[in-house]
Amino acid sequence: MLSTSFSLPAGFDFEGTTLLVGIGQGDPTTRRAPGRLSKAVWLHGELSAIDLERRDATVVARAEGPGAELLLREAPAILGLHDDPTALVPRHELIATLARRHAGLRLRRLPWIADCVYHAVLQQKVAFRDAAESHRWLVRRHGVDAPFGLRALPPWEALAKLSADDFFGVQIERQRSDTVRMVASVARRLDALADDPTLPDKLRSIRGVGPWTVGTVMGHGRGDPDALLLGDYHLPNTVAFAFAGEPRGDDARMLELLEPYVGQRFRVLRLLMAGGVGAPRYGPRMRPQWGRR
Repeated sequence: MLSTSFSLPAGFDFEGTTLLVGIGQGDPTTRRAPGRLSKAVWLHGELSAIDLERRDATVVARAEGPGAELLLREAPAILGLHDDPTALVPRHELIATLARRHAGLRLRRLPWIADCVYHAVLQQKVAFRDAAESHRWLVRRHGVDAPFGLRALPPWEALAKLSADDFFGVQIERQRSDTVRMVASVARRLDALADDPTLPDKLRSIRGVGPWTVGTVMGHGRGDPDALLLGDYHLPNTVAFAFAGEPRGDDARMLELLEPYVGQRFRVLRLLMAGGVGAPRYGPRMRPQWGRR
C-alpha cells in the first residue's frame, strides 16, 4: 500500500465534489461516507483502488494495486483541486446565489475513463435508480474482490464476453449491453486518452455512445466546465424553468439560455443540480420496458 497527504482549500465541499463518483447508494465498487471516498477500478486493465479520507484541512490518500502511484498522483484532481470555480461569472441572480452557496464545489477529473464511460452507458434512457440496481447486481454476480473491502467490475475482457442473457439477467437490455461490451473491448485504449483533447471525438466513434454519454463523461468525469448533456430527459426543463420560468424546454432552448455562460455551461448545470433546482414534473416517471432483449 502507498500513501500520501495534501491540504484542502478553506470551505472545500468534499461531499458535493465526490457525489456520483459511484452509481447510487450501495455501489459495491464505491464507498462514500462523510469525509471519505473509496473506489475500486480497472485502470489501464489492472485492478487498483484508492481511499481518500478527510482529516480537518488535510486529505490522507492511500492506494493499492498496480495503479497505486498513478492514483495517488491524481488524487488532488480526483477531488477537483485543479478546478477554478471563480472562472464562472454569474449573469443571473440565481446563479450568483448558487455560486456563493456552493463555493466549495469543484469539478473533478477522474483518471479512470473506461469506468466513467461504463457508468454513463448504464444510465442511458433509464431512471438512475434502475441503472444503480443493475450495476449492483452485475458487480455482485460477476465482479471480483478489491482492496479496502470493495468489489470491482469483472475484468474488462471478461465483461466484454458476457452474454446478452447475462446482462438481461440484471435488467440491462440488448442496446445498452452491446454498448457496454463495446466499451469494455476498448477500455485500455480509453484509459490512455485521459488527457487527450480528442477524447470526445474518440468517444463518439464508439457505437452506442452519443452526445449525452459524451457530455456526462466529460462533465462529471473529466471536469470540463463547458460540457453539455444534450438529450437529457430533465435538464432542458430545469434550465428553461430556472432562467425563464418555463416548465418545459428542449435542447435548443437550453443552449439559447446558456449562451451567456459559454465556456462554463456545465458548471452552471452542476450548480443547478447542487441547488436542487428543477422544473415541475407532470405524469409518471420514465421506467424501462422489460421483456425485450
